[in-house]
Amino acid sequence: MMVGYTNLKYNNNIWAKALNDVSKKPYQIFPFRVSVKKSVKRSIPKLFNESLSYSDSVWNIYAADTSNIWVYKLNKSNRDNSEYQYPYLTSDSLLISLKTSLGKGPTFVCNYLESGKEESLFKPSYLTHKPFINDTLIVWSQYQSDLRWEYRNFSDIWMYNFRLKKRERITKGMKYFNPIVVENNRIAAIEYSPEGIGSIAIIDNAGNGIMKIKLPEDLELKEIASDRKGTIVSRSASQNGAIILKHSLKNSSCDTLLGPYFRDISNIALLDSILLFTMTDEYREQLFEHNTKTNTTTKLTSSPFGVSNISLSSNKYVLASYYSSNGSNPCIVSLPKSKKPFTIQNHQVALFHDESPNGYKPTKSLFTSNSSDLKEKRIPTFKKFVNIHSWAPLYYNPTELAMGNIEIYPGATLISQNLTSTLIASAGYSYNKTHGFHGHVEWLGWFPKISLKFDYGNTFSAIVGGPLAYSIYTSTPNINAEATIRVPLSLSSGYVITTLNTAVKYGYTNSSIWDYSATQYNEGINTVEPYFSLISFTRMAHRDIRPRFGASVFGGANRVVNLKSSLGDILYSRSTIYLPGLFTNHSFMVNGLFEHHSSSDYLRPSKFYPIRGHTDLLNQQLVILKLDYAFPVLYPDLAVGSMVYLKRIILNAFYDSHWSKSYLYVQNQWALKSIKRSSVGTELSGDLHFFRIQHPIRLGYRGGYNRNNQSFFHQFILGFDIGSLYGSSYSSK
Repeated sequence: MMVGYTNLKYNNNIWAKALNDVSKKPYQIFPFRVSVKKSVKRSIPKLFNESLSYSDSVWNIYAADTSNIWVYKLNKSNRDNSEYQYPYLTSDSLLISLKTSLGKGPTFVCNYLESGKEESLFKPSYLTHKPFINDTLIVWSQYQSDLRWEYRNFSDIWMYNFRLKKRERITKGMKYFNPIVVENNRIAAIEYSPEGIGSIAIIDNAGNGIMKIKLPEDLELKEIASDRKGTIVSRSASQNGAIILKHSLKNSSCDTLLGPYFRDISNIALLDSILLFTMTDEYREQLFEHNTKTNTTTKLTSSPFGVSNISLSSNKYVLASYYSSNGSNPCIVSLPKSKKPFTIQNHQVALFHDESPNGYKPTKSLFTSNSSDLKEKRIPTFKKFVNIHSWAPLYYNPTELAMGNIEIYPGATLISQNLTSTLIASAGYSYNKTHGFHGHVEWLGWFPKISLKFDYGNTFSAIVGGPLAYSIYTSTPNINAEATIRVPLSLSSGYVITTLNTAVKYGYTNSSIWDYSATQYNEGINTVEPYFSLISFTRMAHRDIRPRFGASVFGGANRVVNLKSSLGDILYSRSTIYLPGLFTNHSFMVNGLFEHHSSSDYLRPSKFYPIRGHTDLLNQQLVILKLDYAFPVLYPDLAVGSMVYLKRIILNAFYDSHWSKSYLYVQNQWALKSIKRSSVGTELSGDLHFFRIQHPIRLGYRGGYNRNNQSFFHQFILGFDIGSLYGSSYSSK
């Protein structure tokens, strides 16, 4: 919108010049915004507000008429932006629809119109197309991930009988979209082949194929619908625009009902000889009918915000989603008796166009060249593996960061991801105690993922134990190397998402350890660490802080290969349970952590952070229980220019308990003691976006009470909001 308005009022070169300045001056602060402001003498926020005012002035020109629309006012809240999509009215006055909102995930609901009661039927997975609803069934296609490969996925058909409260999976491992029930309880759906060629597949209720209807090769199938007689119509994209065809079930012949037009036609439905569809007119989506016998078109609605998601009830009512400023409600559209013919223009006049008589020119077709003119270009061997796409003026490991291991230092980072997304790499420089050089490579092209990591410097290598009896640092840069083989599996991707990750990691560091039995230093520590994680959680709504329901288990064993007498093994596990709170978007989280160190000359550091408000200990065995209750306090939606945007403020109350057998230095010697610790407090934090970066950063304050020494503590919270997916705390590894 803003781009179109700027092109109309100023010129078309402003945005091209801004992008050019970004590429030529990447180190300048806000090069894009500075370039635009120099060109138009206005800031981008001011341009945006001007474009909104212009759009309002255009939309207010066109009068709205809702005399033939009856709206069911189910969305009574102005805060949650609820939408009732794909409404269907049964013969016994049940209104079935898909309800979405900011606070709750998509849910199929049943509204009893006589009593006014609303019942939740079930929560679907990620829908890949619009659902089909009749007096008994809800049929839809949903996303299904592959067990291992992220970019290999499926779209399968499911069926729910809301009379019997029974859900059934129809197909498995297919690519079906837009399923509809046709005569004799058969199902028609759009099917795409591995080559991307679409056809109409007819299957039975068991998922067995009956027949396929092929389309001309130059059409891209988008949508299908049918009437009660089993006639199937389709909407496709062609080189000449949108076209609607009527298909024969006896052969692959088809007749053109409407088009082609370069218009955004969608939401088709067939009522005998009447074709219903939505199309943008006067810059709003409205409902139209096309009489296939007389070849005339009529505009049925002129609603102020538009209508969409049309359906035909069993008693031939036309239903749709009626949009307003705070969501949408189901509505019934009555067909007018007197119908004024409407002429569909091949191109819609753009919202932002020159108002002079010769000012508007329709956009040319994107299909300007013949497919035979296209030439294949082989990717250079180097680019098959290396494609540097971004950098950062700090050092961090992007893969470690995504796993929640936040280590950021002054320096620089280069990030590469090849064109086939099979190789991710990063290289960087950092400075901490000394200069550091880092490299990371992860290969994703085989069934197990293989990653290599190498760090040189940043800190110095350590000498532990021996005649000095305490650790010292040498002038030798620290060397740390890791190699990991892991197999990530996606066990389910519906409403409940479940992943299993098994891995083994080899690590090396050049620290030196004093061997008391051999009375010498042994340089180099080699470790082998098998571990696994199992995570299962429900899909989250937009305003959820954590999943409403879910659980995760993470465990492993870190074993020292070459210094078993000096350094013992570590067994560890972490479990998390997610439960809903008292109100919507409230979250209750329980974390349990366990760690055990086998006997050895030296105690190794714990793999977990201490509980909040306490310092770390040298533990032989450790058990931690954490209780967290979090809820959103406010959504300020506050932006300070392009510097920072405050999206949400969260309050979290916590209680931590710690039981351990730990070594304490008492009377000049180490003694094993049983320790019990606890703390309680609150955290007030905000989700912020700095410099319009997509990923939020969480900043906040933690205040609590240490129940052991009876003192208050205060801490500053800084973290990346990676834990929003898994519900992990920023204070635990």
